Amino acid sequence: MVRVIIFLFTVGLTLNLTAQSNSFRVLAVSGANQYSESGSAWKPLKVGVKLSGDSKIKTANGSYVGLIHQTGKTFEIKKAGVYDLKAINDKAVASAGSTELSDKYAEFVVNKLSESENEDINKNKERYMNVTGAVKRADDEILVLMPELSEAYGPEVNITWTSMPDINNPNYLVEVKNIYNEVLKKEAVQDTSYTLSFDEAPFNESKMLLISVTVDGRPMVTSNKVGIKKLEEDKRKEIEEELNKLKSTLSEDNALDMLILGTFFEEHGLRVDALSAYHKAVELAPDVEVFRNTYLMYAASAE
Repeated sequence: MVRVIIFLFTVGLTLNLTAQSNSFRVLAVSGANQYSESGSAWKPLKVGVKLSGDSKIKTANGSYVGLIHQTGKTFEIKKAGVYDLKAINDKAVASAGSTELSDKYAEFVVNKLSESENEDINKNKERYMNVTGAVKRADDEILVLMPELSEAYGPEVNITWTSMPDINNPNYLVEVKNIYNEVLKKEAVQDTSYTLSFDEAPFNESKMLLISVTVDGRPMVTSNKVGIKKLEEDKRKEIEEELNKLKSTLSEDNALDMLILGTFFEEHGLRVDALSAYHKAVELAPDVEVFRNTYLMYAASAE
């Protein structure tokens, strides 16, 4: 009987330690959020705070909290309420065996978001206009934020360019050509980014696309021309197995997971694909400033 009691006590202690030792780290917050550990008073929740499995998080309407578990599993809280992290912790522990790759790239995300959290994009706007290494452009020129030539795994790729604040509500004309200088598509957009797919017509028969941007009605206001080349099949095979394994642990509806995917492409030198993943993260969580900063910082850092 004594042995049974000792055994049950040991199991209970182990489970309790598991809940406490499998901690979370706060990667991103937006809005009014608080946390409490072991029934303590509520405190403001900030990026970088580490939480044990017996903590609770309280969120307000319109808030966002992005967490990463020590296994590498990510969790997002988007609705107002009080959340007990024990249940989330148990879910993370249960799936820990399948997150080795996401854990590897999640560490890159932690570092990247830490940099973005400390960066004031508005105060350093000029830096992001010139950090690409390109020659500083005139006031009537648009800067597409990518190298002159890039390779892309695809199929979707995102192109971003600098805005023209001196022009009232400009419409941008994105022109996509093939290597024979034939116009495949010309489309007007109001945003400063454009997404296309190598798998969809009229781009699916081209291995390289040439892209430029102008302002509708102002043909003299134009951009640098960039080329995006579809990754060769042998290079695709080199990363395909690892990429598919990583994607199996991620959700396309999770902004943090899209950041993890972006770091994978970044580590493999696939800048266009990294930009596309970071842009997706911003689309999924548009009010989270640190995600926007991460996207802008990388968009302005051509190698």
